[in-house]
Amino acid sequence: MRKLFQLIGQFRRDENGAFLALFGVMAIMVVAVSGAVVDFVTVEQARARAQAALDSAALALQPSIYVDTVPQIQTKAEALLNERIGDTSIAAQIIEITTDETDGTLYMRAQLTVPMSFVALVGITEMTASVFAQATRKKLFMEVAMVLDNSGSMANYSRMSNLKTAAKSATDILFDNQDTQPNTYISIVPFNFWVNVGASNANASWMDQAGTTGIVLDNFDQDDDETTPFPGPLNRFALYDQITNASWAGCVEARVQPYDADDTVPDISVPETLFIPTFAPDEPSGYDNSYLNDDPISCQATRFCSRQRVRTGCNSSGSGCDTYSSQYTATYEDGSVVTSSNACSCSGETYLSDTGWVGTGSGSNWTFARTQTCNDNYSLAGGLSERELQERLCKYNGATTTSISSSSYSRTGPNGGCVSTELLPLINNRPVIKSHIDTMVSYGYTNIHQGAIWGFHALSPTEPFTEGRSYDTATYKVMILMTDGENTYVKGGGINGSIRYTPYGHLVNGRLGTMANSSNQIESLVDGRLLETCTNAKAAGIDIFTIGLEPPNQDVIDMLTACATTPADAYFPAGSNELESVFQTIALQLADLRLSI
Repeated sequence: MRKLFQLIGQFRRDENGAFLALFGVMAIMVVAVSGAVVDFVTVEQARARAQAALDSAALALQPSIYVDTVPQIQTKAEALLNERIGDTSIAAQIIEITTDETDGTLYMRAQLTVPMSFVALVGITEMTASVFAQATRKKLFMEVAMVLDNSGSMANYSRMSNLKTAAKSATDILFDNQDTQPNTYISIVPFNFWVNVGASNANASWMDQAGTTGIVLDNFDQDDDETTPFPGPLNRFALYDQITNASWAGCVEARVQPYDADDTVPDISVPETLFIPTFAPDEPSGYDNSYLNDDPISCQATRFCSRQRVRTGCNSSGSGCDTYSSQYTATYEDGSVVTSSNACSCSGETYLSDTGWVGTGSGSNWTFARTQTCNDNYSLAGGLSERELQERLCKYNGATTTSISSSSYSRTGPNGGCVSTELLPLINNRPVIKSHIDTMVSYGYTNIHQGAIWGFHALSPTEPFTEGRSYDTATYKVMILMTDGENTYVKGGGINGSIRYTPYGHLVNGRLGTMANSSNQIESLVDGRLLETCTNAKAAGIDIFTIGLEPPNQDVIDMLTACATTPADAYFPAGSNELESVFQTIALQLADLRLSI
């Protein structure tokens, strides 16, 4: 014990300070080592906040991989990261970004720089840490075009009512029974022989306003001579305006090949890419679609007519005459003159001049003369062929149709056969979609090709409808094509070769590329246009489901199977009571795809 007390005393009396300095250094080390635990916790807390922030940024920015560059994504990500960390003393930087548009993947790695408090005493002023996040969503939006058969056969066996129920049920599933979904859009494309794009689009830039498209001239002429070509132009909207009781109902004709099967953007500098309004020509008397007089006054020419009448052997009052004579002189536009008792007529015309009865004579031998002149309308129809009578543009001027029904989808008149329910562009409003489905009416023949091409247009981001998102965005584009029949074309005799006016004009117009010898051959050509349309739509990125209700033959089954994206995507219900189940099956598949991440 004595020795211990001596050492303590010695330590107390020591004044050289070496040990005190050493003790101070040791104290710093002890504090730094002890505080390192606190700094480590600070780094881990910053890492946790940064991880949560980077995860949120990845989810928020994943859709931008289809529209933004990597530097743009990096700028946005760093802003979100630092905002979520909420500590200006911590520096966060995105040091790596990779994107994969095919898989819909966004990968980001960030580096944190965290200031140190305790270990800074030993020269370690900051520490770094890395965090990474990956977000994968293959598709974020769903666009569905329901292309639905509205032809006359759909009125049989409750097919139309069951179709409406089925389409509305699919809508409910896709909208998860909500009135709106921010990422779900549906278009309704009713079709029979035609598709109605809406009469409100009469002034749209993608419609042929100037009448310069070549096919717009088919079945019309201005000179009563079928041997001379009609140079045009012909504005069909203006032609509708000439008729007192008819206006364009909204149906359009097929574009010429190859534009009738693809989504080429309408371009006014390429007239054949524009769309023309349906205008079924008035056919000659006795044909199926004869709705105007072939020789109205508007088609007649005018000649100058002079009527000279003479009475002889009359008394002074002009009565009791012995003889009467009457003569007409017609002067035509070319200067030719014809004089005879029936050269022209002023009956019912307004006289240009009338001398009245002028008498000369005495006693009972008076002569009275009278001259009347008028402009007399006369017919040019004599000797015209049936084709010349059909092509006369003059007969539409001020005309009133005689056989058009009150329904916009009547098979007669210039709109002949136009489907009554308009195409509904993509919209994310469930009540509007379901109400539109309820307006469908079955009528007319079947043209699946026209339904498919307008389903293609409805999903496209370019004109004629622009509601669709770009193909390079995270969007599922789906066409559900439903029909209960086959492409129909009724060949006939007479001057047109077809009984009904079609989206390809009359058969004689040759728009399908051949003058086929039978309805079956023509329908085969239309089948080919449908399959080409399906091929083009699938190549653009559209998945196609087909539904053939009670298919009439194996050819239809094969065609609809080939049209679908895969054979498994083609359905053939045996009765309309199965439609709801089929639509629900497809809709549930689509809903699962929409929710996949």
